[in-house]
Amino acid sequence: MSDWEWFFTSEAGRTNLLRSQVDELAASSASANARSSRLSSQLTRLQGSLESRLNALAAAFDAYVELGDVREQLAAHADTAAVRRDVLAAVDALVGGRRAERVDPSDADDYWLPHAMNAVTALVAGGRDRAAEGRARTLGRQADLFVVVLLGALGHGALVADRVPDLLVTDGTLGDAQVVLWRALLAGVYGGPGDREAVLAAVGERWRSTLAGGDADEWRGWVAEQSGADDAEAELTWVRALLDGEVLLPLASPREPARRVAVPGQERAARAEPAAEGDPRAALRSVAGTLIAEGSEAERDLLTRARLLRLRVEDPSGLGPAGPVEPPPTEVRALVRQEFASTRDPAVRACLLGWLRPGLHQAVEAAVAAPPRPVEPVQQRTPGGPLVVGPDGPDADRLAQVRHTITARVPVGTLSPLVPTVLAGVFAVLALVGALLGWSAAVVGLVGVVAVVLAVVAVLGRRSRRQAAREQAADLAVVDQAVADAHRQLSDARAEQARQVQALRTLADGLRRDLTAAP
Repeated sequence: MSDWEWFFTSEAGRTNLLRSQVDELAASSASANARSSRLSSQLTRLQGSLESRLNALAAAFDAYVELGDVREQLAAHADTAAVRRDVLAAVDALVGGRRAERVDPSDADDYWLPHAMNAVTALVAGGRDRAAEGRARTLGRQADLFVVVLLGALGHGALVADRVPDLLVTDGTLGDAQVVLWRALLAGVYGGPGDREAVLAAVGERWRSTLAGGDADEWRGWVAEQSGADDAEAELTWVRALLDGEVLLPLASPREPARRVAVPGQERAARAEPAAEGDPRAALRSVAGTLIAEGSEAERDLLTRARLLRLRVEDPSGLGPAGPVEPPPTEVRALVRQEFASTRDPAVRACLLGWLRPGLHQAVEAAVAAPPRPVEPVQQRTPGGPLVVGPDGPDADRLAQVRHTITARVPVGTLSPLVPTVLAGVFAVLALVGALLGWSAAVVGLVGVVAVVLAVVAVLGRRSRRQAAREQAADLAVVDQAVADAHRQLSDARAEQARQVQALRTLADGLRRDLTAAP
């Protein structure tokens, strides 16, 4: 706006113009502040991202340097690495149905793996190399496990079925490899139904003390979980139906396969194909590959460290473990219960049910020992308010309060007859005196009418009082009846509780006999 336009503009116009310019400046300032805040936030994120990336790259570089040192140390174990390559070649040949060459253990005679592989090769060929088996067993505790899992993976599990029970000896828990071996046994990898039952019987003997242990509440909790029962009688009824074969199985949804995180850089042991879901032989191949990749006793820690460092180099931003992470062991009782709840094999189910009998016996005893549910108090609604009647009767103070509420309550419209009666007498006497003194008939009549009206009011008051008294008596009778009804309900509840306790004992006696009898 020019100076002349400003001069000829009115005062109101100048004010509006200035206000508009001030608003434009405020909006521009707010936009600039928002843009500045956005840029500051982006700069902060960029700085944080750069810092984290620099830290990750620094950690990756340190890991790369350390990995070089580890590789130099592993170079001193070239003989065992060569043996592992020969073993993997032999495994590949057997998997492909070809004849496998013996592994020459001369360069690493103190390493259990070549001797164990030669034992496997001999068994697959129809013979047996007892010297190799003995040497491998002497050099490493993993040798027997390797022979058994590899033969199972190759489809020759029946050759070593008798060795499976000793590999499943437990102190109450199983490692991952033992769990895989156990599930392969149930799947029939180590022989047909007859052979499997014999092996399971041997495993059951070794697990007898473990399965008989455990907390009684643990077993009762499992029964409650599987049955969905919410009281002791329902739990025992379910156990009875389970023993009678009337429970629909499987109880639970089939277990989900364990998810494993593959560690990059494992030697060709990892050539073993990924374990297919539900394929026990693939899981056994994975265990055998892991045992091969572990290396000898002297290089095991170096190989593990090399894998972790390689993982950190390949994925600097990843949050890999700083050291080897041991998976938690699997509790034997929980494993057997899980297999029983999920199996569809009648033979396996019958076998595992026999194993579960000691635990079910504990669950029965825990259910019987549990105190019965207390008889719940009965709440009654009365004219004087709610009243709770427990097994020992109603609370005396509360009952007195309810009665007082009824007796102290004056019904609406209730009249006191005293005042109208007195006034009616006064006006009657006044009318009589007026008649004797010679008052006019109109006055005497008016006084007499008032006396009559007051007399009627007095009569109505007495009637309303009697009606109120009858209502109070009825309300008090309702209270007494409510207390009596509550006592009757409590008596019925106690009788039902006694019946349930007796039925529970009878049911428990039968279960004790069946659970302690030979399956």
